[in-house]
Amino acid sequence: MKTCLILFCLGVLLTFNSCKKPETDPTPPVAASCGGGKPTEELEWLKDLIQDAIDNQRKYIVTGIFKAKWKEKTIFMVHRSTSSCYMCEAYYCDGSKLDVKGMTEGERSEYYKVVHQLERSDLVWEQTL
Repeated sequence: MKTCLILFCLGVLLTFNSCKKPETDPTPPVAASCGGGKPTEELEWLKDLIQDAIDNQRKYIVTGIFKAKWKEKTIFMVHRSTSSCYMCEAYYCDGSKLDVKGMTEGERSEYYKVVHQLERSDLVWEQTL
């Protein structure tokens, strides 16, 4: 009788464990959700920003756009050589602007840690003047 009870309990446990959904990250990978490997070709707003930089290079002088992670989200940081605020222009994947100037002092400190960790491989577009 004990053996039957143990086997029954073991069967119930195995049944409930097999019904669990596998734990997966609900957010799609960055490559799939944020312009894939070619964001400058796949994100319409980013193509427009680049075209505007090319058309108005004397006025705005965008020298580079970097892809980075900020609070678990992919962002694009725009470097304008004429700006008094270094890397203060950033956008989320959907093209909405990240309010860098409106950040708290602590958030801004964390943001600039990300900026200082940028590498050449994070560069998605560059304009040479």
